[in-house]
Amino acid sequence: MILSLPAELHVQIAAFLLPDARAINSLSLTCSVLHANTDWLLYEACRVDKSWRQHAIAVALSRSNETLLDRLAAAKVPLNEPMHELSSARPLHRAAYSGQLGHVRRLLEIYGEDAASEAYAGLETMSPLHAAAMQQHWDVVLLLARLAIDGSTSQDIDNRKEYLADGLCCAAGDGNLDIMRIFLEEFGADVNYSKPLVLHHRCKTTALFAAVASEHIPAIELLLEAGADPNAFSTPDNIPLHQAFLRRNYEIVGMLLDAGADGSLQDGSGRTALHRLIPPGSGHTLNLPLIRRLLESGTDVGALDGANQTVLHYACLGSPGVPRPVVELLIEYGADVDVRCQHGRTPVDRAMEAGRTSLVKEVLFPCIEDPAHRMRVRQWIAKQERATKK
Repeated sequence: MILSLPAELHVQIAAFLLPDARAINSLSLTCSVLHANTDWLLYEACRVDKSWRQHAIAVALSRSNETLLDRLAAAKVPLNEPMHELSSARPLHRAAYSGQLGHVRRLLEIYGEDAASEAYAGLETMSPLHAAAMQQHWDVVLLLARLAIDGSTSQDIDNRKEYLADGLCCAAGDGNLDIMRIFLEEFGADVNYSKPLVLHHRCKTTALFAAVASEHIPAIELLLEAGADPNAFSTPDNIPLHQAFLRRNYEIVGMLLDAGADGSLQDGSGRTALHRLIPPGSGHTLNLPLIRRLLESGTDVGALDGANQTVLHYACLGSPGVPRPVVELLIEYGADVDVRCQHGRTPVDRAMEAGRTSLVKEVLFPCIEDPAHRMRVRQWIAKQERATKK
C-alpha cells in the first residue's frame, strides 16, 4: 500500500518521524523504493542536527572504507567540528588517533585548501599529528607532518615548530630512530623546542627529556649529536639530568654530564642534581664517584630547596642515613654545617636527631663556626658520651 504512494508522501512520512533518526533509517531500509525516496533525508538531518551529525561521523570513521565519509561530505555535512561536547577533538583527530590512514587521507582531500588548518587544529592541547604519534601510527604521522601552514608570521613559524616538535618528541619517547631522523633531517624539526605551561596550553617537553624519561639511550645519542641542549627545559620539573637521576640511570647521567649538563639547575622544589642524587635519609648505596663528578663540575653544594635545605641537610637526615664518606665529600667542597632550614634546623641538628653521634663528633662539629651553635652541639656530644658510659 505504502509503495503506491507518491515519492513526496514518502518524504512527508519520513519527515513526520523526525527527530527519530533511527525510525527514519528503519523506514528507508524497508525496501529499495523507500530507500531511494527517503535516504537523503537522513543526510539532511545530519547536516542540520549536531548530535545526529556527531553520531554519523563516528559511524563513518568506524568503517573500513571511506564511502560514508564521501556521502556525508556530498551532503555538505560539516566534518570539521568537535566530535563531543567535552572535547576539542575533531574527525581528523579521531581518524589519526585510530591510525586510519585511508580516512585521514580522505578527510584531507575533503578539506581541500583548509587541510593544513585542520591538521593544526588543537595544537595547544593535541593536534591530529600528536594524537597519531602517541599511538605510534607513523604512516599517519608522516602524512600529516608534510602539511605546512601557508603563512610567514612569527606565530605561523612557531606553530610549525611546535607541530613538528610534537612528532619528534613522541618518536624520541618511543625510541624510533628512523622517524626521528626524518623529522630532524627532512622536516627540520627544532631539536630543542619546548613550551612552558600557560593558560589553555599544555606543557611540552624537549625531545631529549622524552628520550631520557623512556631511557632510550640510542635516541639520546642521536639527539645530542643533532645539537640537543641538555640544559633546555619547558618547566623546572622537566630537566633531563634530574629525570635521569630520578630513574637512577647513571649511564644516562654520564652522557648528559659529558654533553655539558648543569648540575646546579633547580627543579620546581629548588632541588639540584645533588638533591636528586642524595635523597633525604637515604639508606641507598650511593655513587660516590658520580657525586664527586658533580661537585667537580661546579654544582652548587649550598643550593637551597623549597624548604631552605641544602644537600648536606639531606645527607645528615635519618638513620642509617647517607654513608659518612658522602658527608665528608660535601664538606670538602664547601658545604655549610651552620645553615638553617625553614624550621631552624642545621645539618648538624638533623644528624643529632638521627642519633649519628660519631658523625656529629668527628666530622660535623669541627666545621661549626657559629659560637652558639658550637656550644649547643658540644653539650649534646657530652650528654651522649655520659649516656654511653652508664
